[in-house]
Amino acid sequence: MKRFLTSAALAATLIAGIANADEHLLSETVPTGEYKMDPMHGYVTFTYSHLGLSIPQISFRSVDARINLDADDPAASGVNVTIAANSIDSQVAIFDEHLNSENWFDTETYPEITFVSTGMTQDAEDDTKGTMTGDLTIKDVTKPVTLDVTMLGAVSEHLVKKVPTVGVNATTTVLRSDFGLGAYAPAVGDEITITISGEFDQVQPE
Repeated sequence: MKRFLTSAALAATLIAGIANADEHLLSETVPTGEYKMDPMHGYVTFTYSHLGLSIPQISFRSVDARINLDADDPAASGVNVTIAANSIDSQVAIFDEHLNSENWFDTETYPEITFVSTGMTQDAEDDTKGTMTGDLTIKDVTKPVTLDVTMLGAVSEHLVKKVPTVGVNATTTVLRSDFGLGAYAPAVGDEITITISGEFDQVQPE
């Protein structure tokens, strides 16, 4: 199950949005290279229906999401995401314990949630949007998923961080029961919407 930066992305998530930007503009704005999600401006969340009465929003605090960007040929780029499963955060401690237990994510046995991209397509009408396919692994179950991706922007030098940065948002919907997480469905919604959103900074030489 362990792979290089292996998610929900998840990871980060993502590159389809970059691939869908005008290639000439992208190559002039940011250079080819590895881009890593800024932990202060990166988010992986999922939502679902709870008894038809609320829509919980749950996040993960520890995410390693990277884009291997080819600015001249964005379609040759890729995304790898690794989430520390035990970093799940519902904002309620007792519920976090419940989600970490063997009845749910069983994070002691399955410490990582991973995503590795496999391809992308461009929206014919909006070159900042597209779709990205990839393999999502939860609890050692791997399923293909498709994410809707939007490139939010790209700057050659971030105002604060002073490095090339791209902003990307990606969403997908999966059935939690496909990954051994189907308890209480359908009263608790089986459909889970996953969102990966963040700023990705070019990794600088040490």
